[in-house]
Amino acid sequence: MNSPRIVDIVIIFLLLNLLTILFGEVTIYVFDLNQLLYKNLSEQLTFNQIETIFEAKAKWAWVSYVAIPILLFLKITIIAWILAIGGFFAETELPHKVYFQMVLKAEFIFLLSVVFKIFWFKFVTPDFSFEEVQQFVPLSLQQLLDTSTIPQWALYPLQLINIFEIGYWVILAVSLSKATKKTNGFKILAMSYGPALIIWVVFIMFLTLNLS
Repeated sequence: MNSPRIVDIVIIFLLLNLLTILFGEVTIYVFDLNQLLYKNLSEQLTFNQIETIFEAKAKWAWVSYVAIPILLFLKITIIAWILAIGGFFAETELPHKVYFQMVLKAEFIFLLSVVFKIFWFKFVTPDFSFEEVQQFVPLSLQQLLDTSTIPQWALYPLQLINIFEIGYWVILAVSLSKATKKTNGFKILAMSYGPALIIWVVFIMFLTLNLS
């Protein structure tokens, strides 16, 4: 496989960041999240306390725009290294930037989940709360169950099992198979990303259990 050009990777990365920020702003506008947050906080805090929170939120809003590219870069880099480890054990080694580009392109599928989420709350269940928007993961196993009877620490794995995560796996597997000119894409994923994802899920469940 021809090694991707750095400039192409940078352009795709910038596009992913711009779309992530844009979709985030659209979500805030469509759901009127500031009003929902205000309503949610008004049940627990005084007016002055809420005003202080919103002032701090406005003051530090720029931090999210800086954090998004940093967090995306770290996520993509870590997963690319994990895939590289899987490739090594599968006796298929590729340049790191090839793995990075694969993961980078696969990340775009999660933008579709934001689109679906906007559609769902706009047209299917227009009467929603701040907590429902926060916890809702489109086309996930969570949607099929009554989450009121499920402990908080068990929600994350149910949210993670969704059509977009499955699509993410498929995209990575196909990309790996094409890059290696073999049909072992799922094998590499199963040897690397799979175990890493399980460890991450267990960590989040443990963290949620201890903080709840």
